[in-house]
Amino acid sequence: MIFKPARKVKIFQDVVHQIQEAVLSGSLKPGHSLPSEKKLEAIFQTSRPTIRKAIKEMEDRGLIKLNPGRSGGMVVNAFFKYVC
Repeated sequence: MIFKPARKVKIFQDVVHQIQEAVLSGSLKPGHSLPSEKKLEAIFQTSRPTIRKAIKEMEDRGLIKLNPGRSGGMVVNAFFKYVC
């Protein structure tokens, strides 16, 4: 058989999915800043390590870019292309 039984999604994957859907729907546009880690922690009601894992995944996918420095932060990447 080609398919395997479905697995439960890990929390960090749900965070990534929700943010990705916000980008794809246009709620978050390229160049928009995401809230801080601390605020995302409160929004998603999860731990800082979970948020950091989600951030790493989104950066690896090219969904966001991290701008260093005091005025930096997480920004939706203008070049993000959703690939199925």
